[in-house]
Amino acid sequence: MGKDKLPTRGGFIGLAALLVYMGILLWLSLAPRLPTIPVPALSSDKLHHSAAYCVLTLLACRAFAPLLPPGVKVRLAAFFFAFCFGGLVEMAQGLLTTVRSASVLDLLANTIGALAALLIAPLLFRPPRAKTAGGFTAPRPLGEEKKVS
Repeated sequence: MGKDKLPTRGGFIGLAALLVYMGILLWLSLAPRLPTIPVPALSSDKLHHSAAYCVLTLLACRAFAPLLPPGVKVRLAAFFFAFCFGGLVEMAQGLLTTVRSASVLDLLANTIGALAALLIAPLLFRPPRAKTAGGFTAPRPLGEEKKVS
């Protein structure tokens, strides 16, 4: 593997952020007692699941973009990753803890959050602008992938 194929510093930072966040989610998911939020409107368990997996999917989009080969759909890979991680965490809750239980509704909330991230990701991660002959940059269409030479 040549030096040009290694991820950039930004790629390593994105991957590190994803791994740290996954560790936090895993700890919160397996902890016997969770911290409580005193605001009733924000204390919905399913809202927490959806928000957490929306953030996980967005971090995965950021981390996977410089690591995946051209042609791989980054958002779809990030969604699949978040869905599988959520499923494994739910299984771990059922198998590894005595005070937590696996829940299909939690997995559904995780999936809804990951799907929401698919809608948000294009707004946050725009493709780089292409140079024009006059030195100005022109936006590329959202569906167009960056060409790697």
